[in-house]
Amino acid sequence: DFFREKRKRRAQILAYGSLLALALFAAGSLIVFLQAQDASDFLRLVRSFMLRENQDGGIPSYPLWRIVPWWVLLFIIPGAVESVKKKMYGFLASLSVGLLFWGVYNYTKYFFIIDYARTAVVTSILLTVAAGFGFQWAFEKITERYPSFAGPRAVLAAKAAVLLVFLFLSLSYTAGDSWRKLTLRAMTPSGGSVISPRAPANRYLTEDDLRLFSGISEARFISVPWKGLVVGAATKNYPLDSKASIISNNFLQYSSFMSEDCGGKRALAREHRIDYAYSEEFECAGFRSIGSSQEGLHLYKFEPGP
Repeated sequence: DFFREKRKRRAQILAYGSLLALALFAAGSLIVFLQAQDASDFLRLVRSFMLRENQDGGIPSYPLWRIVPWWVLLFIIPGAVESVKKKMYGFLASLSVGLLFWGVYNYTKYFFIIDYARTAVVTSILLTVAAGFGFQWAFEKITERYPSFAGPRAVLAAKAAVLLVFLFLSLSYTAGDSWRKLTLRAMTPSGGSVISPRAPANRYLTEDDLRLFSGISEARFISVPWKGLVVGAATKNYPLDSKASIISNNFLQYSSFMSEDCGGKRALAREHRIDYAYSEEFECAGFRSIGSSQEGLHLYKFEPGP
């Protein structure tokens, strides 16, 4: 036993020593890197990836009670209590972080790594899982008082009823108007305003987009972020600014390009090697108009000249 304890203590000392050496090496490498010439560019890149401004033009409103059905919310608290009893601390930590992000995103247009919409989706799934634990707790309480409900036939009938209710409600899901209550708090020159969303069945890619970009491929273009994403994917071109997603392009913001005067637009086009601009209408020497869409977007070809 003495030698076993001695070997165990020696292994612990070696493990702690290795961790300390690794930490000192990482700290030293970080200090050397931060003093390097390219460190500021790298840190700026990391910051732009981790903390970004949304592309919604304001702060969306996704109230918890509008996303998660009210009857599901009833089971969340007992489900959370059951999770604590079962020591599911990892699940509770993930749920808490999701709720924290959800609350913070209600008051800011910036997001940290994961945007507001994806935070709402993932956290809603976690809340539904927690509600499932609560439903299981309620079912066990009912069967304790009424043992006849615990029989195999009763359980099978309950499962069938749940499936039938789900199928019945799913047929009319798209006909609902709950999406109208998911508004956007936008800031305009005249002050703040609340904007209602369009129907979720709207189309981002139109026939005009495909017509204007026919014969154009592997070109770099600047456009509205949500338009740049679908046009780039459908026509095999490269948008410099696209709607935030798991993989997105943010080399040049569309709003920054449009805010420049003619000389600034030409300078940005040269700097970022822009071939086309698919944007609101503007007049500028060096940008030749090709056509326009019914949505009011105009396609321009950049011709830098001699």
